[in-house]
Amino acid sequence: MTFRQSPVRWRSNSAGDGLGGDDGIDSNYWLPLADVLLVLITFTALLIPVRMDRVDPAAGYLPVRIDLEGQPTIQGEPVPIHRLPAVVQAYASRNPQGRLRLIPDPEASWGVMRPVMLMLKDSPMPVELRLPNRLRQLRQQP
Repeated sequence: MTFRQSPVRWRSNSAGDGLGGDDGIDSNYWLPLADVLLVLITFTALLIPVRMDRVDPAAGYLPVRIDLEGQPTIQGEPVPIHRLPAVVQAYASRNPQGRLRLIPDPEASWGVMRPVMLMLKDSPMPVELRLPNRLRQLRQQP
């Protein structure tokens, strides 16, 4: 039975302590390996934030803006309130894991929201209500 020689060359103990042990791999082998690992770590550190930046934060929900009169708007297009369940059903069929996010106008009253909420009570997808931040709006006013 013959044994194949390993491509790794071991060097003898340079300290000369008389033990005859091996103290590591020759630098001809570990320096290129360290260079490759350093390049991989650098690429990873650079590419992960770039890839995370491309993730759409709006993915997974359909924003529905409600104006002062209670008119729903989806992607800048007004949707008649009686058509809202059909639009939501179409979105749910394309994105079964999606959610519906209602974003009322900051000045809208709860009475304006009631007809929209009644239309969506049998929605095939979860409905979120994003309340406006009044403090942020007050700070932005001169």
